[in-house]
Amino acid sequence: MAAEEECAHLACDCLVEEGKAIAKDDELFCSAYCAGADEEADSCKCGHEDCG
Repeated sequence: MAAEEECAHLACDCLVEEGKAIAKDDELFCSAYCAGADEEADSCKCGHEDCG
């Protein structure tokens, strides 16, 4: 699937505030950030999990 190619860079887009977001291509940053944002998991999406 095309999604597999999209996963290659493991993009992360985590909403931290209304109207603001963090976009990173760093797998470790995304994993750690999303793990810490567990309370707001609904607003946190990481490429490596979406494509897992």
